[in-house]
Amino acid sequence: MIEVAWSISIGRIPDDVFRHVADVDRYPDWQRATGIVGVERPDGQLAVGSRFVLERVVRGNRGTVDCEVTAFDPGERFAFRGHDSAGFDVETEIDLAPAGAGTRLDWRFRMTTPGLLSLAGGMLRREILAAAETDFTGLKRMLEQVAT
Repeated sequence: MIEVAWSISIGRIPDDVFRHVADVDRYPDWQRATGIVGVERPDGQLAVGSRFVLERVVRGNRGTVDCEVTAFDPGERFAFRGHDSAGFDVETEIDLAPAGAGTRLDWRFRMTTPGLLSLAGGMLRREILAAAETDFTGLKRMLEQVAT
């Protein structure tokens, strides 16, 4: 299993940050390094048990991640688990907390890799961490620009 964590402070209140991290339709706008290029989901509000599909391209390989929302607490927590078409399972958790006039965002990601892919765990962990740093720093920049 590969586990990665990343934290960042964002100069917006938790409710504002939550609206963006729980808006999976906008993931292609800010999760570029992660490789998210599209999202399919039914109309309506997300809630625990809602399903959606992330379309991704990583190192030229296209795939999908079938996801289910596991936590939806506005202003506090958004989480989902998924199964990637390449055969691995993922869990993503985002916790938000007030931090001064802004928000502390704590992101955790777990991935269970099949077969020989598990041997590349260290390399995959570094790639996931680098993508998270790029994507969440971009989200911070985007949200703080909107605030000004």
